[in-house]
Amino acid sequence: MEVPTARLERWWRGLVSRVLRLRYRSYISATGPLYLHPRVVIRQIRPEGARGESLTIVAAGHNSIGLGTIIQSCGTLHLGERSFVGDCCGLGCNHRITIGNDVMIAQAVSIRDSDHATERLDIPMNRQGIVTSPVTI
Repeated sequence: MEVPTARLERWWRGLVSRVLRLRYRSYISATGPLYLHPRVVIRQIRPEGARGESLTIVAAGHNSIGLGTIIQSCGTLHLGERSFVGDCCGLGCNHRITIGNDVMIAQAVSIRDSDHATERLDIPMNRQGIVTSPVTI
């Protein structure tokens, strides 16, 4: 008996998602289904001036994070119920990013809750640290 291609593909994507959730389990707190597409990268980075202690992803359930999306830094990312992050997005979370319920974020979107400090002209921007502010969508 031949297994239909769509069914096999769905099984494979589910397996990849489970492996990624296992790999990144120290960062994820999910109260419902969270689907991580292949090549999602989650990494802890602690830049000077960041407010967070460790990167945390809080998913309310029925969430999807697209192919090749990068989530990094040391803040908290909240995903509301049924929220979707498209492919190849970049989420830089040094303090807090909150994405509400039923939000759909397109492909190749960059969301950051911080920027380089630029207060002094006598010091290069990359040596001034960062400034952060929460982002809510």
